[in-house]
Amino acid sequence: MATSTQTRKISKTQQRTWRKVINLYQLPDIMAAILLAVGAIFMALPFLWMFSTSLRPSAESYKLPPAWLPTEWHFENYQAVFQSSVPILTFAFNSAKVTNTGSSRSVTVTPVSVVSPVFFTSMV
Repeated sequence: MATSTQTRKISKTQQRTWRKVINLYQLPDIMAAILLAVGAIFMALPFLWMFSTSLRPSAESYKLPPAWLPTEWHFENYQAVFQSSVPILTFAFNSAKVTNTGSSRSVTVTPVSVVSPVFFTSMV
């Protein structure tokens, strides 16, 4: 017994209507993606500016109008930071220590503060 496949013919106006429905459903996702992309660019701009400023001579940092890319690239600025008398690694370690302490305290205190009202009201 042979099976036959029948295809349903759709008119051109029905095809256009169906495409509009699909596009209307996709529109919020497209708009959200565009909004997130623009937000990501604005969030990344300060970091790109910091990196660009770290590679230029200090006199060029104060030049008006500012330029995104330095005219001379000075990678030795990073070497100078670690060889200076400022203990930059100690500062970085202290920042990590404070961050980890605050995070670990919030992780341990939050569950206790959530559960304690339930526990103490059930004891009464």
